Amino acid sequence: MANLTDILQIDAEISILPDKSVLWLDSIANFNINFLYIMTTKLTLIITAASILAAGLLFSGSAINNDESADYIASERIFEKRTYTTYDGKLDDLHKRFEDHTMHLFEKHGMKNLGYWTPVDEELSENTLIFIIVHDNLEAAERNWDAFRNDPEWQQAYEESHADGPLVQHVNSVYMRATPYSLIQ
Repeated sequence: MANLTDILQIDAEISILPDKSVLWLDSIANFNINFLYIMTTKLTLIITAASILAAGLLFSGSAINNDESADYIASERIFEKRTYTTYDGKLDDLHKRFEDHTMHLFEKHGMKNLGYWTPVDEELSENTLIFIIVHDNLEAAERNWDAFRNDPEWQQAYEESHADGPLVQHVNSVYMRATPYSLIQ
């Protein structure tokens, strides 16, 4: 490790070098700065990738250990895509019910909220909510829904949201399993 005397000696030697040498040293300094920038950028990308991987493992509920294979875990977890079509003018009321009650109750009863969307199509965007929730497996999905429907908090929220008439005209539900090449497992 260089001490102050070494640094002063180097500084003194640099000051007596010809102009070309100073330019050469300046280009080395610029190279080092660029090298540090590239390495910092790469390190940031590595940390970001590691964070995404860790979040994926956390979201999945368990890391893979010696007794479990990735295929087993992926084949068990079930995604459920649900599409709700509302009566005219009721979509905002449905959004409010989901924000204030439904999402919390899904989590309470073992369903993980993955995402909620409305269509880009202008006509469908006025009365359609699409969402995906995650269950541990198909049997858990049945138990989760039974517990959700029988929850007094849900029953009260449901009744209160129907004060001015029903919200949902039609529900379509599809259970799905991730393919091996899916980004979400």
